[in-house]
Amino acid sequence: MLLLGAEYGERTERGVSATEDEFNEAVTRSIPVVALVQNVERSPEQDAFVARVRGTWSDGRFAPEFTDAADVGFAVVSALNAWRHRGASSEHQTVALERARTLAVGSGRAGQSHSGSKVRIVFAPVADRVLIDAVMLGEAGLVDDLGMSIRMSGLVGHDMAMTHRLTADGVEFEAVSARDFERLHFLVAKDGAILAEGAVSGTGVFGSSVIEAPRVRRVIEQGCAFTHDAWGRIDRRDDVRELAVTVAVPDASMKVYSDSEFTGSSLSMGSVFGSPPVVVAPDPPLTARREELGTPELVERLAAEVRQAFVLAGRSR
Repeated sequence: MLLLGAEYGERTERGVSATEDEFNEAVTRSIPVVALVQNVERSPEQDAFVARVRGTWSDGRFAPEFTDAADVGFAVVSALNAWRHRGASSEHQTVALERARTLAVGSGRAGQSHSGSKVRIVFAPVADRVLIDAVMLGEAGLVDDLGMSIRMSGLVGHDMAMTHRLTADGVEFEAVSARDFERLHFLVAKDGAILAEGAVSGTGVFGSSVIEAPRVRRVIEQGCAFTHDAWGRIDRRDDVRELAVTVAVPDASMKVYSDSEFTGSSLSMGSVFGSPPVVVAPDPPLTARREELGTPELVERLAAEVRQAFVLAGRSR
């Protein structure tokens, strides 16, 4: 456990501080190092040392920050949990990848009649325990808070009615617009998996058959925001550090992808032959770290994967 404060320290006969000497020895002997950086103004030498520590973590680890003695204990526990889960077995990662893909494809709604286009984004944590138990489900206000998180993310407008039900998998939500024009589905599963849907239709006569790129990006961003808030409520031991994520387009065989806003009155649909009923992109799902959730890089990567799937199928305009 390495705590990095404001000062670098005096250099030893080896030309580095005693702390850096110990760090180098641990790296040489392949001893795992968990580092935390104090949120304080640091000397130039210490800044350079912090950069070297972070730079050695080619496997994507990071050095979380702490303020002082009041919060360093919590930071240590969180960092140790993060380190423990970074060492999760390949089996756990495989399970998360399959879980994400199964939810994206097999949610039981492929081919369901729908008046517009929507995308479904799924997050599955790489974890080895249940995040929502019966005690948590019985807490007053938890389900309402999760429902409010959906609305606050922007995925569901306040003009849409939303209901929920408890299932063997977790908590399912359904949002329905006026005259049943649009139905969106959500899941907060007991294992921490999150499924969210958002509308991406264009406007005009054929707008319901169009998937607009700007709306896809927005739904991905909103899905990330909802997941971030939901995990903040149910992951109370900070267990989720790595995740599998993918995006699905239901009824894809009847949809066309548009890079810009669509307002036209005509549309070339092309051939539906060879187009799957549900497009999953990327397939297999992408793995990411929790701190990447909602970053522009992750959002753009997922949006680009969706676009590429339709371009390869010859269903873009």
